[in-house]
Amino acid sequence: MNSDATATKSAASAAPKANAADARITTNELQEILRDPLTLELRDDVDEVVAELPPQTFAMVLRQLRDEGRLDLVIPYASPAQLTTVLDLEAWQRDRVDIISARNFFTEIVNAYEHAKHIERGDLVELMYRMDPEMWTLALHTGTAVLELDPEDDETRDRARRAVESTMTTYDTPDGVFLIAAPDNPAGRQAIRVLERVYNDSLQDGRALVNRIRTALPSQIEDLLYQWRSGRMMDLGFVPWEDAMRLFKPLPVRVAIAREPGEDRMPGVRDELEAPSLFRIERGGLLERVLARLDDATHGIRLREFMLLVNELMSAQRMNFGDPTQQERAVRQTQATVSLGLEQIAHATADEREATTAVEEALAAYLALDRLSLREVFQVGYGPLHKLRAAANALHREGRVSLDRVGSLLDRPWGPTLAALARWFPELPLEAAVDKVRPLSSLQDVARATARIAESGALAAMTFRTRGYGVDATWLSRVDEPGRVTMGDLLRTVIVLEHTDQRPDDPEARLPAPDFHPLTAERVLAAHKQLLDNGRLRPEVREGFLARARRLELEEHAATLADVVLTRLEVELSALEYDADGELDLRRVGGVITIQQVGVWLSTGLKAT
Repeated sequence: MNSDATATKSAASAAPKANAADARITTNELQEILRDPLTLELRDDVDEVVAELPPQTFAMVLRQLRDEGRLDLVIPYASPAQLTTVLDLEAWQRDRVDIISARNFFTEIVNAYEHAKHIERGDLVELMYRMDPEMWTLALHTGTAVLELDPEDDETRDRARRAVESTMTTYDTPDGVFLIAAPDNPAGRQAIRVLERVYNDSLQDGRALVNRIRTALPSQIEDLLYQWRSGRMMDLGFVPWEDAMRLFKPLPVRVAIAREPGEDRMPGVRDELEAPSLFRIERGGLLERVLARLDDATHGIRLREFMLLVNELMSAQRMNFGDPTQQERAVRQTQATVSLGLEQIAHATADEREATTAVEEALAAYLALDRLSLREVFQVGYGPLHKLRAAANALHREGRVSLDRVGSLLDRPWGPTLAALARWFPELPLEAAVDKVRPLSSLQDVARATARIAESGALAAMTFRTRGYGVDATWLSRVDEPGRVTMGDLLRTVIVLEHTDQRPDDPEARLPAPDFHPLTAERVLAAHKQLLDNGRLRPEVREGFLARARRLELEEHAATLADVVLTRLEVELSALEYDADGELDLRRVGGVITIQQVGVWLSTGLKAT
């Protein structure tokens, strides 16, 4: 390990702290740069402006300029701390270095330095030592072969080159001491490119870098780099996972509003540069309206808190710190949960007859007087989420609603909802796209999620309990693909059996339900004829469903369940398809269990696992 590199570690491990009074760029200018980084091209003081960007802000600006192909606007003027932050955010996957990402970034650096007019010989090597030189070593080590040769022995050199040139790209170092070989692919050519530029910058330091590559112990270097990176990430608010998980400890609202003012509950926020938040807070939301009522100094502190809170939430969910999509998601989660916490505090402290503006002023007073930190408001907001998560997991474990994953037996919207609510950070699926989720931002969202959980339990009761439809759960192991079966399929099947049997017309007299068994083609055709009237389900089908719900005292959820379960039955029976011979095609009958779906069990008696 190079001693000079170790000596410069303290200079590279943290960004220089500046006072807001010394800043050359205003908050509005910084926000404009974040919105459109290409405006840097129009500035005469671009070198000073770039140097003043906080490291995480710099990383966001660089990411946008990379998409525009204009990294030359920032990299030649960036400090080692800023460039190291980019590596910290983008070149790591959990606790392992992403070699390809690191090489890509080092290639971007050497390209930008090569074409920048103000960069002099030796600047690249100086930058390497002021960053993490061990990262340069590790990134260039993988797949790179170093052959040490006698500078006077050209024959041996030519022979070595011919031995590897068929599959690898080679580079003769200018000092004649080494022949470098790397795979003939983009990553290999990047390694050669970086080594060539370092050698051109300094013959001595190029040779030292190659020697470090030859003797490197990758696992040892990676462990050391991870320790340094962890410290820098903590400075940005990316605390260790164990500490970040404390965010998910609910704070009762009555405890929160009893806190005394004046105590600093977000240590470190005031000691660092009070940079404006990197993240846009949604306009018109409760959080944005409350923050707008604070004075400038307190507003800046709260924005800094918000930024650190977002980073801490990313750590808690083990998100990739450099992924802009996950970063945006964490921003939405943080804002929604803080808004939910503020709403609970408002309900606990404000008179319901007060005007909205008075409520917002009261909430702003809590923040202005340091009665609460945003972190504590977040924990207040997480309280209802914690209860929802506990209820979702209890139903998952005990409610017979899951097979291979949480809520897999539930129809939409209940299945995706239960799966999203069972996570450490509960969310709600979007109505239009259940594979996407959004955070709960109000007590109205909490009420909706609570109703979904209750409806899920009601659906399970209707399916399996004796006073419901009493379906034998053994059939779940007999179908060919259990993971594709839902409770709605079971219910619709037993409803078809019930209404195609010779049974009393009175729904109250239809207990018990018929024994469950897969439908034959004849039974499906009978259901099409007997259950539909001009393409719509006969009223007695819905009446029978609601009657069973009343026996289970589930009247509150009966109509919602009937809308989902019976609408699908109506659609499927109305759209039966036939084969070329005019026979019903059971392969295209959905929403019910047919003999087509239990073929293996019928032929062998084997059950699915």
